[in-house]
Amino acid sequence: MLETERRRSIDIGGEKLEIIATELGDKEWMLAVENSHGIKSIWFELFPSAHDAIRAGLEAIETEGIKTFASNEGYEYLSEG
Repeated sequence: MLETERRRSIDIGGEKLEIIATELGDKEWMLAVENSHGIKSIWFELFPSAHDAIRAGLEAIETEGIKTFASNEGYEYLSEG
């Protein structure tokens, strides 16, 4: 089975994030939020639709703040050389 992906890009105050919903099976969508450093936050919870997954990502960004997802803390080596 080919995976289907839905994406939504957001830019808040110059910080860019990509919200990614990936279909794993019937009514099973995985959620990830990727920052400009290529670091992904991946949810263990599955969602019944791409819309629900993306909405959960947007709500998490709103609740936790964009800096939580945009940071490269612990992954500084990705920005080196």
